Amino acid sequence: MTNTDVKKKYIGKTGPSSILLTIANAATLVPLFSILYIVKAYNENSLVMANFWVITGLIITTQIIKSLSYTLFLHVTHQNAYLSLINIRQDLIKHLRQLPISFFQKRKTGDLTNIINHDVEQVEVYLAHGLPELMSTGALIVASTIALFFA
Repeated sequence: MTNTDVKKKYIGKTGPSSILLTIANAATLVPLFSILYIVKAYNENSLVMANFWVITGLIITTQIIKSLSYTLFLHVTHQNAYLSLINIRQDLIKHLRQLPISFFQKRKTGDLTNIINHDVEQVEVYLAHGLPELMSTGALIVASTIALFFA
């Protein structure tokens, strides 16, 4: 099995969860930039109350979007991670069934149980949290840098 096949089979589709987390993280930045805009406008005596209320509405809207996208992110990413765990455990058990009895005589039952339970759970932590957050953080750094140059 090639590396690409393993990724397709076990990692699954992390793109949607990464996009949802990126949206949630980007929504976190909107209030910060909005407040910076308000402070800048206030210092320049160009703050209009109508703009203030529009920005307040924008902040509230982005916080709602943040909550919804993060909730969807958690659902999608954990669903993907648990489906991957099922596939990994099924393949492990399938492989263990093909091994000779001498393999089991040389090893402790606790070691095999530890591999099937604990070690595979570490994959879930990576798939549900590590990988999407890594991808989202990379996108957020790029977006923040661009926003700082144009804000």
